[in-house]
Amino acid sequence: MDRDNIKLVNVNTKNFDDLVDLEVNEDQKNYVASNVYSLAEAYATNADGICA
Repeated sequence: MDRDNIKLVNVNTKNFDDLVDLEVNEDQKNYVASNVYSLAEAYATNADGICA
C-alpha cells in the first residue's frame, strides 16, 4: 500500500454518499464493518467512547 496516497477528511453532506458507497474486496469483508455501520457507531458513541 502506498501510504502517501491516504488522505483523511471530515464526513460532510458533500462526501457522505461517496463514503457510504465505498467497499472493500470480497475477501476482506469478514475483517471490517461496512461504512454505514461504522458511521452509525461513530454517531452513537459519546465522548467517553461508550455507545449510547
